[in-house]
Amino acid sequence: MPASEATRIRTISKSAPTPTPTPAAKAECDVCTAVQQLAAKVDQLKPADGKTAPKNNVVPAKTTLLFPFVTNQAGFDTGISIANTSADTLGTKPVAGNCEFSYFGNTTGGGAAPVNQRTTTALLGGQVMALTLSSGGTKYGIAATPGFQGYIIATCNFPYARGFAFISDVGSQKLAQGYLAEILPDPRVP
Repeated sequence: MPASEATRIRTISKSAPTPTPTPAAKAECDVCTAVQQLAAKVDQLKPADGKTAPKNNVVPAKTTLLFPFVTNQAGFDTGISIANTSADTLGTKPVAGNCEFSYFGNTTGGGAAPVNQRTTTALLGGQVMALTLSSGGTKYGIAATPGFQGYIIATCNFPYARGFAFISDVGSQKLAQGYLAEILPDPRVP
């Protein structure tokens, strides 16, 4: 091509207006870009051999249990047990951890609720801890909370904690009631 022809083509291409995409076309391009970025991230998750990645079971690193009513007043006492069920026959890796007890309510005569307590001994996978409000759980370092009535939130830093409470008259001679602790979601959304 002669030099004058090449100069003329360069001049035309420089003077041609740059097309401006319509808002709808721009939005479509933004969506396409987002989809391409997401697809690239998904490709990063695939194993090197190109096969489908194994299904991952993500479990929370902690379990929060609500014991909605506990009492050691008016001749009643509450027993609490927490099981670390991370040891099982399903291939779960056992995880040991501690639990922190937060008390909400009051003590006999309207006194303040006890301060939070944390177990001093880890609860191993497959173990169950037991305590009462009147006596505590000395094996795990939980002090007695005599005269307390309200609710307790136990936060255990292991997955699959399960709880049970048992309220009875002292000595379990006349009446008793048991219940499973509620597992609170994390994070808890109002």
